[in-house]
Amino acid sequence: EGFDGAWASSSAFILAYSNGTATVQYRKYVVGTGWGAETQAFTVTGESRWIKVAKDPLSSRILLGTAQQTRAKSAV
Repeated sequence: EGFDGAWASSSAFILAYSNGTATVQYRKYVVGTGWGAETQAFTVTGESRWIKVAKDPLSSRILLGTAQQTRAKSAV
């Protein structure tokens, strides 16, 4: 799957996705405000085939992980 998302808080949602290139992007949705600008998370060696976003249950931190056919990368 080329996208995933998670609630960072009760009012902010993070959506991460592959744009068909080696760049992984994300956007933040804030309730009452809407979607923020597209932001580059990081660049990988090839198109991300799998993206997973998970929230730290004890904070508002988000973990973003990706996997290509031969490599994996993550960012907090």
